[in-house]
Amino acid sequence: MHYNRSMINPKAIADTTIPIHDLVHGELKTLMLYAEEQIEASDTDLGNYWNGRLDGYADVYKLIYDLIFIREDLDKQ
Repeated sequence: MHYNRSMINPKAIADTTIPIHDLVHGELKTLMLYAEEQIEASDTDLGNYWNGRLDGYADVYKLIYDLIFIREDLDKQ
């Protein structure tokens, strides 16, 4: 799956009230769901590949949340 601009929801991009980290999370969630579908439909080798991609997407997803919470804590100080 090659990621391109046509996969991004144009209405979400145009809505400037949606924080960019929420857009990124939405896109990551879509990629994670796609990877899960590919894992279920793949043989062992390809399934391992998609498991690796899913792990990477999950790591980035968590990293963004961690950064948001750190920033919120700093803003409270």
